[in-house]
Amino acid sequence: MTDLIQGHINHNDFIRHEGIKRLSKLLNSLVADKIIVAYRLEIDFKLDHKTLDKLKQEDLTVAQYTLDKMRSAIAYYLGEYRDKVNRINDEKIKREKLEKISEYEESYKSALGYQADACLTLYNMGEDLRITYNPDIIKNT
Repeated sequence: MTDLIQGHINHNDFIRHEGIKRLSKLLNSLVADKIIVAYRLEIDFKLDHKTLDKLKQEDLTVAQYTLDKMRSAIAYYLGEYRDKVNRINDEKIKREKLEKISEYEESYKSALGYQADACLTLYNMGEDLRITYNPDIIKNT
């Protein structure tokens, strides 16, 4: 991460690594709460469990394209989970779960900024965030 000539930190690498660290923390929570499930991630976004594990372990070798997929996947699964929770009849349970989702969305926005906002907006507009990374989804719907 350092520039050998000037002894300065490569800013792009540093920013990327900080993003991966924040994303890792969020992913660990989303997986623990079963909002993101490895086998669904593989079916929906063609991201296998090994890649998910790399991200959860803050592996800095993860490709940018993979990070882009995960950015969309998080918005997709948070949106799907919110839709599911909104169908719960018990208002107390619904409120608690919606509060937790809001916390996750804030963590997601904190980690990925405007990109997270944009993905959540696309999901709320009815866009299927899986299609860009898995065109076969169109055939299966």
